[in-house]
Amino acid sequence: MEYFLICTNTKCRFIVNLREGVQVLEGSKLVINECPKCGQPWSSDCPFCGRTLEAIQRDNLSRCLRCNRELRPDANADPTVP
Repeated sequence: MEYFLICTNTKCRFIVNLREGVQVLEGSKLVINECPKCGQPWSSDCPFCGRTLEAIQRDNLSRCLRCNRELRPDANADPTVP
C-alpha cells in the first residue's frame, strides 16, 4: 500500500502523506487527483530509486528513506517541460 504521493513534475515534487492518524487514505479516495501546486499527475514511487516512496521530513526537507535522496524540486529542470 502506498503511503506517500509525489508530484511527477521535477520542478515541483510536492509530497502528500496519505497517513491520517492511524488510518491510511487510499489513493483512489484522494480528493485531489493532481498536484494542487502545478496540476501534474502523482506518483507513488521515488523519482530517484523507483521504489515505493517512503519519506521523512526534517527541517523543511524531505528525503526518501530507501535511497536517502532529497525530494526537492530540481533547479536544473527544463522550464519548458511540465
